[in-house]
Amino acid sequence: MPSQVNGAVTFGPLTFPEYTFPVEPLGSVVCRLDILLTTGMLPPRHELRGLMPGPVLYGSRMFNEQTCVATSFTPDDQGRERYWVSIGPSQDDPSRLKDIVDAIVRIETYYHLLLMQKPLFSAAVDQVYKFEQVHLKQREIITNHIGHADSQTLQRWLTTLTQDLLKTNRMAGTLHFELSASLPYDKIVHTTLTSLAEHPMESYRPISDYVLSGITGVAEGHQQLLRRIDTLRGGFEGIIAIIRTRIDLILESQNLALLQSVDKTTKAYRRGIVGHRHRLLCGWVGGICVQGTFRNWLAQQCEYSLGGVRSHRHRTCLWHHHVQQKVFAQEARR
Repeated sequence: MPSQVNGAVTFGPLTFPEYTFPVEPLGSVVCRLDILLTTGMLPPRHELRGLMPGPVLYGSRMFNEQTCVATSFTPDDQGRERYWVSIGPSQDDPSRLKDIVDAIVRIETYYHLLLMQKPLFSAAVDQVYKFEQVHLKQREIITNHIGHADSQTLQRWLTTLTQDLLKTNRMAGTLHFELSASLPYDKIVHTTLTSLAEHPMESYRPISDYVLSGITGVAEGHQQLLRRIDTLRGGFEGIIAIIRTRIDLILESQNLALLQSVDKTTKAYRRGIVGHRHRLLCGWVGGICVQGTFRNWLAQQCEYSLGGVRSHRHRTCLWHHHVQQKVFAQEARR
């Protein structure tokens, strides 16, 4: 409300007697602004110096030579940054004030959104540096000893690197979520400053000097950090792939040795079976030969003892009769 002293609007919290706002703001506080809109010229510099905290005053002409904006970019005791926006007495379009206020709010919002990630960015830079140093040492050790490392050593390396890769992926996911919007924010700030058609104002530093000095390199730094994390993650994945290939080669050689041993055992077993069958076959053939020889000898003896019998049929009958007589004689002796 206007001041009770001189009836003019001044900086400070807005008060509405006997009224309470029904809605409270939600979410994180990005910035607090105290914007004073007036017509006419800006107050003298020494008067503004007493109204705005901070060591330096910034001011610029916007859109034309009569629209002026002044600020110190320093929060007051209420945590608000104060802006004095005025248009000249001959300004025919007061609605131009809305465009200036929208531009100020947009610049302040995305400026602070960029800077809000500074603590996270600084901590991430230190953490990425530590990961890079650890990865360099691990890679040097693995490169020097992977040629003669056994499976247990390879498995230990693989477990350690996998844990480091999981930590890196977790950090990369968080930073990509928090820092990936820095480029669009930076572009919004630069585009808005350009749209204001800023002109310098005597005895004041340009507003764009303060804004650009605070965000120059921030978005690019965020992107470089994300690229470093991607490179670090790729290094971990490459070393893990090499170790897994080495483990696969060791397992393959062991499997080949096992297969060769099984093949030798199978061949020896087959040779044993073939030899046994050969011996059985030889014994069977030998038995047949012995039986045939004995039968021929017995037939010759029968033919010799029976002398005049030449018919094969008669010889066979006599031979059977002779054998039966020997069997009956043996049973009688029993």
